[in-house]
Amino acid sequence: MFFALLPKVSEQLNTFVVGQQVVWSYKAHHSHEAIQKVPAEVVKLGAKRVQIRVRQENGEFVKRWVNQSKLEQL
Repeated sequence: MFFALLPKVSEQLNTFVVGQQVVWSYKAHHSHEAIQKVPAEVVKLGAKRVQIRVRQENGEFVKRWVNQSKLEQL
């Protein structure tokens, strides 16, 4: 079967681990061209996405669920 050849989503997520430092490629709005590189930390691994923790300018942290394709390993 063709579907047996495709990697499972859970296998793709194994490239990240909780506590790992990553860089998030953030685009403020779909119409904007600029992509910002934001340092982040992996908090949780989901079935389809990764939860990251990002420090805001005021020093507080926020959590965001993002597609792993938007993350780069350090």
